[in-house]
Amino acid sequence: MKKWLTPKSMSILLTIIYVGSLIPLFLIARYNYPSADDYSIGETCRHAWVSSHNVFAVIWQAVLMAVDDYFNWMGYFSSIFFMSVHPGVFGEQWYSLTTWIMVGMLSFSTIYLFHAIMVKALKMDKYRCHCISMIVLFVMIQCMVGRVEAFYWFCGAVNYIFLHSAGMFMLGALISAVYDAKRGKKIWDLVIASVMGIWAGAGNYMTALIICIVLVVATGFMVYQKTWKKYKMLFIPMGCYLLAFMASAFAPGNNVRADGASGMNPVKAIMVSFYYVFDLALSEWTNWVVVLMVIVLIPLFWKATAQATFTFRYPLVVVAFSFCVLAATVTPPIFAVGNIMAGRLQALMYIMYILLLALNVGYVVGWAQKRLSFKTENKLNMMMVVGACSLLFVFGSLLTVIAEPHYFTCSSAVTDLRNGSAKAYGDALKERAAILKAAEEDAELVFEALPAQPRLLYFDDITKEKDDWENRAVSRYYNVRSVALK
Repeated sequence: MKKWLTPKSMSILLTIIYVGSLIPLFLIARYNYPSADDYSIGETCRHAWVSSHNVFAVIWQAVLMAVDDYFNWMGYFSSIFFMSVHPGVFGEQWYSLTTWIMVGMLSFSTIYLFHAIMVKALKMDKYRCHCISMIVLFVMIQCMVGRVEAFYWFCGAVNYIFLHSAGMFMLGALISAVYDAKRGKKIWDLVIASVMGIWAGAGNYMTALIICIVLVVATGFMVYQKTWKKYKMLFIPMGCYLLAFMASAFAPGNNVRADGASGMNPVKAIMVSFYYVFDLALSEWTNWVVVLMVIVLIPLFWKATAQATFTFRYPLVVVAFSFCVLAATVTPPIFAVGNIMAGRLQALMYIMYILLLALNVGYVVGWAQKRLSFKTENKLNMMMVVGACSLLFVFGSLLTVIAEPHYFTCSSAVTDLRNGSAKAYGDALKERAAILKAAEEDAELVFEALPAQPRLLYFDDITKEKDDWENRAVSRYYNVRSVALK
């Protein structure tokens, strides 16, 4: 058992399990189609593609859309740019790439950040670090809250999941720039951090605010420890980020949008944010899968932190700071609109919770590892814990999926594929798109309601009233007079 149960073999096995769990998500994605803001925001880019089939013309229209919204609707210009050029602009068949893009960005950014923190900064074993990344990502994606808007609706996902991932890439690159020895690697790290910083800084305010807090605290430590001159190269990407964030925050369009919103005053928004995080963490986010994740991470971190030179001196301070960062994730929507009901908001909050929970488990275990007198040298101790939790997970999953087939994201995909709802949904929208593309400009089209609304794909649809904003958006997108449901 000692010969076969090594960190390397475990990392390979967990990678296979994780990748295998994503296959149903990608299979059902072929039935995915645009909806809601995909039409209203992607309108000009689609017309540019249809009229010219020139990618640069499409990109230019996305830039114009970002500029127009910056002055007339909302400030996060990188989000608007990416929303405008969703894959469906180039043909409905490409919209299935949404899931690949979002899952890919979330996966690689989390792996990259964990590797930078654990391997480069703390000198942990890279295979144990990869095991931790795979476990955390599995829980993030398979127990995701608001999974439709996180992985299958491009306009919502690109603003939150994609740009959150860009922010994680930025933080990982900043850490890498400190610890990479070669000059060429440092330069490459700084370039990545600068580009990703601009994207994240001008994106959703949830990600932008927490990164701002982390950077300010990090800068404060550098000044206090008088090491800022040593790390002065970090101020280039940090400056890029802060300039993008400030430009987004003070955009004229934000005032326009705020006129129609009913948010809270800043002080109340902060207090309510702490309450929401406390309540959601205890009542909704910490399910039995998350508890098993924590149990498995403890022996993995115990072995990994044994090699670290870091002393993990302040566990209570780190836990308290993490709680504040998680609350800061919630504050922008509370301040702006007074609620966090949208699935894409809850998805991002859940991702941050799992990410911070895992890092806090690592820090607390590292603190205990450096201070407790006993040592666990027997490799089977860790393997027994992991094995027992794996058996519990398999048993619990069988019971859970039988009772609630949509509990996990992959089981939800399999359920929608098996019962035919995904295919019926996709075929209906494929037929509708063909009719819309073939119609004349003065056509007034009336469609049957969708035959199915698969749990993992359906977000929204047109209505019976042709003057509804979604109906008008579809009409402009396909250049017809009107659309409606029967």
